[in-house]
Amino acid sequence: MPSTSGPGFRLASCSRTFSPSKVQSDPTLQRIAKKVKLVFPLYNEEIHLLAHGGIASFDDLANKRVAIGREGSGTYLTTRLLFKMSEVTPREMVLIDTDEALAELKAGRIDAMFFVAGYPVRLLTEGVAAGDDLRLVPITNKDIAEFYPRTAIPAKTYAWQPEPVETVAVKAVLVSFDYRRNDCETVGKLAQLVSTNLDWLKKNGHQKWKAVDLEFPLRGWEQYDCVRKYLKPTATVAAPRKSSEINPVMDAIREMLRE
Repeated sequence: MPSTSGPGFRLASCSRTFSPSKVQSDPTLQRIAKKVKLVFPLYNEEIHLLAHGGIASFDDLANKRVAIGREGSGTYLTTRLLFKMSEVTPREMVLIDTDEALAELKAGRIDAMFFVAGYPVRLLTEGVAAGDDLRLVPITNKDIAEFYPRTAIPAKTYAWQPEPVETVAVKAVLVSFDYRRNDCETVGKLAQLVSTNLDWLKKNGHQKWKAVDLEFPLRGWEQYDCVRKYLKPTATVAAPRKSSEINPVMDAIREMLRE
């Protein structure tokens, strides 16, 4: 699914957020955080761990050189959380974009790389072949699985991937940053377009649209009132329900990104 472009909109993940301690102590971040509003919950983004054949599990990353994404990117922040939760310590966390990471992995200069995105990922579809001797590595570490929903990347998602691969996921959300509230009507109309055309998107769009539930409850998020104004009464985000899959890393973030 393409990311959303244009003023006031962006695609984010539930685990990609400010450190709460920083928000509480920084007036600028407080003002920004108050203006970031939920438009819709979207789909799960699977955590792809790609490595050479000698790495069979997440725990095998100890003492390895691992690419974790460009500093500040969603992949970077999510991967940092994974290492903090699991207490697995790589020898070096290499801060490079995923395209460069794949080239470095193929060249043998790093041992593994992370990419957080909804499958199928174009980079891995077009950039990896069976002869590259690379594999998707399962993420089944019990400490990670306590906070992230378990999922699997189905067999043959990528031509070089014969078996399903267990992993975990984060929830992507569409948010609005309407600092001066000038884009209220625009955001509302966008939400209305997505809501009324969701069936068409599921039929004709990227396969991830099939997993989108616009009413999925996300603890800690409040839907933008400009969105609610334009939606039908039935197309609203439901009240939070108890579930291990509702924003499962929110509490972990509060504790682990106090830097």
